[in-house]
Amino acid sequence: PPKPRYHAGIAIFGNKIIIHGGSSVFGSLSDIWMFDTNELLFSEIRAIGDHPGEASGNATGGLSGNMIVYGGKG
Repeated sequence: PPKPRYHAGIAIFGNKIIIHGGSSVFGSLSDIWMFDTNELLFSEIRAIGDHPGEASGNATGGLSGNMIVYGGKG
């Protein structure tokens, strides 16, 4: 499972919750995780193409199967 964090970006696609970045006691995070609400399991996601990098306190949402991340600080 992902490290404990706050100010992470979250997008929901059906029964999947995607979590990106946020902050921890170690600083800003850039990892991406998926939580499957049917299976109750976390999986780490490897980004393909552009990756938003470290981001905390961003605005995040889902649109047409894509995760959109806007703003935040790293």
